Formats: sequence, structure tokens, C-alpha cells
Amino acid sequence: MKHSKYLSQFEKVKASNKLLMLIVFLIGSLVVINTFVTISISAKEKVILVPPGLQTKAEIYEGKADEHYLTAFTRYALGLLLNYSPATVKQQYEELLLLYDSASYPTVRTQLFNLVDTVKTSQISSVFIPQRFIVNQGSSLIKVQGARKIYKDDRTSTNSLQNYQMTFKIYDSKFHIVDIKEVESL
Repeated sequence: MKHSKYLSQFEKVKASNKLLMLIVFLIGSLVVINTFVTISISAKEKVILVPPGLQTKAEIYEGKADEHYLTAFTRYALGLLLNYSPATVKQQYEELLLLYDSASYPTVRTQLFNLVDTVKTSQISSVFIPQRFIVNQGSSLIKVQGARKIYKDDRTSTNSLQNYQMTFKIYDSKFHIVDIKEVESL
């Protein structure tokens, strides 16, 4: 048996294995680098929208949103909540529930459908005209002041200036309502 031929082939296989291990190491390193680059890019991603009803673009980035976007969604949500008649209240509240955060959905659903029954039996209509918005992104709050008129049997029964506070979350580039409540002052 020729030992030199065997050693020569063994050295070739050993060298080939080293080359293959280097290639595998390089591919693995590139995958790890690519993962970190992708994560850092997605953290800095901005979504720019021009939804109907807005005259300017709206940006959503890193769990925050443009003030125009927040104001438009607040106007929309409060319109669904506070502008109703006995014929439209149920449909509007069902649409409003789609904007709520999943954690607060069950309790809000019960409250809204109890209010639907009250509105239908009492034959009450309501109109809310927002006049002032205060957006606080740091605490995820939007405060709204506006005129609210409540009608019973086509006569104005209440005409007042009311303040509402909306708590919101933005995740997956979507606006979600956590809570809407009436407050004493802005």
C-alpha cells in the first residue's frame, strides 16, 4: 500500500473540509448580519397614509402617529359614538367596536349595546360638534371639547359644552381605542 497517495488524498479532503467550513461560517455570519439589519430597519419604518377625509399625509412610526391622523380618527370615533338616531345607533356602535382594543372590547361592547337599548326605547337623537382637540402622544391621550345637542321627539332637550378624553394605542400601524370617557374639563 502506498502511504503517500493515501496521505495526499487525506490532505485534499482535509483542505476541502476547511474550505467548506469557511463558506458555511461566512453564510451563517451573513444571515445573522442580515437579521440585525432587518430588525433595525423595521424599527425605523414609517407608514405614510393619505386616508379619505385628510388633506395632508399622515405618518405612523414606532407606535406614534401624526397629529392630523389622530385628530381625524378621534373625530371619526366620536362621530360614531355621539352622532346617532334610534335608526342608526346600532350600526354605528358596531362600526365603532371595530376600532376598540381587544382588551377593552368585551366591557365596551356591553356598555354600548345597553346604550343602544336605551336610545331605541327613549327615542333619543344626539349631535356632537367637536371644536377643540388636545393631543398628548406621550400619555396616549386625546382630549376633545365640543357642543352636544340631545333631541327627544324632535325637540332639543339638552344643549351643552362637553369634554371627552380618549385613550388610544397604536400597534401594527393601526389606531386602537382603549377608552373614551366624559371629563369635567380639558
